[in-house]
Parts: sequence; structure tokens; C-alpha cells
Amino acid sequence: MAGRQDSWHQPEPPAERSHILTRAVFLVGFMGSGKSSVGRALSRRLNWRFEDLDERVQARENRAIADIFRDSGELVFRQAEHAALLELLAEVKASTPVVAALGGGAFIQPENAELLKGSEAVRRFI
Repeated sequence: MAGRQDSWHQPEPPAERSHILTRAVFLVGFMGSGKSSVGRALSRRLNWRFEDLDERVQARENRAIADIFRDSGELVFRQAEHAALLELLAEVKASTPVVAALGGGAFIQPENAELLKGSEAVRRFI
């Protein structure tokens, strides 16, 4: 029986990665899939800060996402989204742990996907 329990043991993450793995959870998925709702609930349960990347973009740009798309186009929005993600990743390394909900299209942008892969933060598709 002991051998059977051992087969279910989860190994500890490597020491050089554990500080990142336990500092950030990024939720990705389609628009309206519940990333923000799940993220808020998870952050309360973990007692971590919650960030919604869309809300961060709106605050940085001082306008609604719909207005950014309408007035400046998708390219400008994606650039602002990428800048907001860079800023958030820098904060994660320097401060408290975070649960973050990414916008519906954020993860499919190659530069954002590479950033998240390189960060080795936990990513979950909702």
C-alpha cells in the first residue's frame, strides 16, 4: 500500500522556479468564459491580489476597450494590452502574488503567449 501512495506523490517544483510558480496564476479563455469571476474567487481563497488585464488596459489608456477599438483600432489595443502584461509580470516578480484574468484575445497574441511561457507562471484555460 505504501508503494501505491508513493506513486501519487507530487514532486516539489525545482527551487529556482518555485518562487514564480507560487506567485502568479494567469487565467485565459474565451471572452465571457468566467475568467474574471473565477479569478476573483480564487484570489479571495488564496488571499492574493486579483488583476483583470482588461481593466488595467482601460486604466492605462483612460478609456473603455470599445472606445480604443473604435477610435484607434485593434493594433493600438493589442499594443496597450502587451504593455499592461509586461507591467504586470514585472510587478509579480517584485511584489505580492497575483491571480490575473487575461482578456479573451490576449493569450493568442504570439508575443503575449511567449511572455507567459517564459515567465513559467501557472496558466489555466477556462
